[in-house]
Amino acid sequence: MADNYCVNVEGAVYRDGAYLIGERAMEESHAGGQRSLIGGTVESDVPATAALESTLQREIREETTVEIEAKRCISRVGSSKQTMVTE
Repeated sequence: MADNYCVNVEGAVYRDGAYLIGERAMEESHAGGQRSLIGGTVESDVPATAALESTLQREIREETTVEIEAKRCISRVGSSKQTMVTE
């Protein structure tokens, strides 16, 4: 039996001394109405070699119309969380 899992990404976009922060819709089941980083779920048809970067770019573009270039991905050893840094 194959394992089922979900991978989510969130991005901190920083420019000219300010961060881009989103506000979740009130209808959201998790943290509705709260401010948060922009992100979303990696889709199954995304090539694994660039899944985090392309998902983050897509989600930020869809939710804010802002185009970003993901510069590097920082991974913490022993953690399932990864942080995408844009410069």
